[in-house]
Amino acid sequence: MGTIRSSFMEETKADLLSEQAVLCGPVPRLVEECVKFLTDKGVNPRIATYECLNELKLIVDMMVDYGIHGMYQKISTAAKFGGLHA
Repeated sequence: MGTIRSSFMEETKADLLSEQAVLCGPVPRLVEECVKFLTDKGVNPRIATYECLNELKLIVDMMVDYGIHGMYQKISTAAKFGGLHA
């Protein structure tokens, strides 16, 4: 991606919001809740963790490489339907 010209204030605001609103709050909590839900339903904890955490990286990598809309073009129809209608 290279460098992006920004100000200290802009970077600070963007960094704080992205960390607090997405990266370090809701995302880890969603992963934990999903793993717990699956394991409570009898899914092997290793499988639940893989599905919820390891596959998250695959989706994030696709969003970085292709954009959010491009990611939807790369995933299965079932995953796309679930993601758009969850």
